Amino acid sequence: MEELNQSASSAQSNTPKKADESSGMSIPQTRIRAIMRSSPDSLQISQEALFAMSKATEFFIIQVAKGAFDKSDGKSLDYAELASFVQSNEEMEFLHEIIPKKVKASEVWHLLERNT
Repeated sequence: MEELNQSASSAQSNTPKKADESSGMSIPQTRIRAIMRSSPDSLQISQEALFAMSKATEFFIIQVAKGAFDKSDGKSLDYAELASFVQSNEEMEFLHEIIPKKVKASEVWHLLERNT
């Protein structure tokens, strides 16, 4: 957990402050609030709940990016590496459809032709 906290603090110090400078957030809380309000079950969203969800979102993004980067070549992180990490990690199953592996159009056409 300490490593994750260090990653979060180093990620925040390396990114330009533009979202919510006063709260130390790098993700705009207005976006998090909009997503939370889109749920039909949501009632009132307290400032504390919004802060907690924003921080949890930041930590989750850091965890996914760090995990994918650790499995990459160590120089950069691109979509293919991120998708590969998500697809190979059982804990990320809920993201399989959101971050799928890239498939070339020619491969899709070939599969469609073979199945018809």
